[in-house]
Amino acid sequence: MGIEIEIKKRICSRQVFDNIDKALRSSPLVAFKQKRRMRDVFLDQNNKIHSWQPQFAVFRLRVADCIEPMTQEQRFIATVKCKATLIDGVSRAEEHEVLFQDPVATSLLQNPSPPIHALDNEFVEMQVLKRFHLDPAVGFSIFGEYTTIRTSFDMACWKDAIFQQHGVYETPILELDETIYSFGTAFEIELETAFPATVESLLMNFLTENACAEGVSKSKKSKFINFLNGNIDSHL
Repeated sequence: MGIEIEIKKRICSRQVFDNIDKALRSSPLVAFKQKRRMRDVFLDQNNKIHSWQPQFAVFRLRVADCIEPMTQEQRFIATVKCKATLIDGVSRAEEHEVLFQDPVATSLLQNPSPPIHALDNEFVEMQVLKRFHLDPAVGFSIFGEYTTIRTSFDMACWKDAIFQQHGVYETPILELDETIYSFGTAFEIELETAFPATVESLLMNFLTENACAEGVSKSKKSKFINFLNGNIDSHL
């Protein structure tokens, strides 16, 4: 399991979100990659995964459809995240992620209840069943789900600045997220990087230069915690 480090910035409103999207798309220094609709479905067995100690974990199955450019491509991505923290707008978590193929993904989404051992899937066996000490004779249940519309941008324009400070070339991918819950919609920027302080400074400089920084703050809670709480960035 690798460690995923991400900058997370909360965007206060649809208007600010749209202004940031427009600034990114119009910048000659930024390359648009794609826009995807992602259905995130969380699976569990008698709450054993989400109550895992020392910190809760998640087993997520993501269904991702590319909507810009429009294609017929559909991807199923299975993810286990453990020991997640979000401190001062920087998220760190142990993460293991693989592409799932049909029919395993479809069977889990349509009918997750059959015994886990019937799936005959190495990722489920090693990263979920054994890690969380689940019962192989019992199936999963769907714990909950939400949908995120994600627009991705290649920030290669920051590569030289990162190299000058750290001696490593890194091209961050900026993800502009609109997450739709049953209780409301959240807007966020996510940036995975090994150098969060440097990349955060580059991000805020870009937003300031494009008059988009007002209304952008450090996220207090992750998407999943917002889902559990039933509100956006509450301290509950």
